[in-house]
Amino acid sequence: RVLVVVGLVLLGSPPLVAQVDPAVRYQQQLDALNRGDVAGAVALFSADAVLQGVGLCIPGCFGTAAIQREVERQVADRLRLTRTSTRTFRQVVLGQLEGQADSVQAAGAERIRLSFLALLRGEQFFLLRLTPDLTDPQTATYVASFQSPGAPPLPRPAGLLGALVVADTFDGAPGPLQNHRPGVAPPRAAWEIESGQWDLVQAQVRERSAVPADTRAVIDTGLTAKVLAADLTWVAGRMGLVLRYVNPGNWVMIWYDGFGTLVSAMLTAQGGFVELAREPWDWGAPGTPRHWEVQDFGDRFQVSIDRQVRAVIPTAAAAQCTRAGLFNREGPENRFDNFQVRPLLPGSVPALSQVALPPVPESIPQFRPLGDGRTPGPVSRYHAMRNGATGSRQ
Repeated sequence: RVLVVVGLVLLGSPPLVAQVDPAVRYQQQLDALNRGDVAGAVALFSADAVLQGVGLCIPGCFGTAAIQREVERQVADRLRLTRTSTRTFRQVVLGQLEGQADSVQAAGAERIRLSFLALLRGEQFFLLRLTPDLTDPQTATYVASFQSPGAPPLPRPAGLLGALVVADTFDGAPGPLQNHRPGVAPPRAAWEIESGQWDLVQAQVRERSAVPADTRAVIDTGLTAKVLAADLTWVAGRMGLVLRYVNPGNWVMIWYDGFGTLVSAMLTAQGGFVELAREPWDWGAPGTPRHWEVQDFGDRFQVSIDRQVRAVIPTAAAAQCTRAGLFNREGPENRFDNFQVRPLLPGSVPALSQVALPPVPESIPQFRPLGDGRTPGPVSRYHAMRNGATGSRQ
């Protein structure tokens, strides 16, 4: 198993106030780990913390009991981490580390290099990741020692990517999507059409009904912790990705609304329609392809477009499920291509050098659900249409 993973990330919670300097707190955690103090290192994680991509924490450890088992493994491996660079803003600390351990030496390397990103809530961290720097020869040697014989080489410099579970370029004869088999998919998994007319056209998928209603096509990925990626070309209406799909009355989605806004929402039998977040973002000229990637962490998901992180959005109340797919509404010329799903593993986020971080103080976008007592937010166009609103759209 790979020793270390990725740093800490999580942007989309309500406003947080750090009680201490996050860089100071992270150094305290490193000091505890380096002296073999398991209890001291674990105490700096919140009870609901997530540690991902580390040894036993692939795809992730949730809660301090699971995190403690991984910290015990690191201490037994005599892991020592040293910060070589640091940046902080608000409750986030990120930078570079060098690490030494028995397993590193056993792999023929003297040390490894890592990027870290950590987020503080109050006085404790609640999400932590470490990303191996595969552009560094010694780190690459260490990571390669965990590959199975004959396995294909790991990609560079993007990081460790989980093996594709679903991969569909939509090649094949034109026709209904439900008659098409993806190039890679779990056994017996096939595209399911909830609604709409989904067809293969010129090695892409279009939903061609143009009806004023939601349409979705989904596939069972077999994964709950997963990364979805696809190339989307918007022309009109709305389009996006279905992150989780149980049935027509229970789903989570993220979509572009056609008016310069990313909207995320969920529908549940218990809570009805809930808009999770809105993020201003303009697609650009109609017909421009955009690469979307969404990481589903379970209690939150991160949205990246063209390798730029756009939002991290809490989804704690949403059901966990393995089906995911495509969403379209009133956009018969919108196109989907290169749909992929892979496990949520170390390096499945863009490397820090590839992420465009906005300047302080807007570095951490803060989202709020509607009706939380603060200034009322706009009713989403999607929500208004579901409830039969007429007249001009906001």
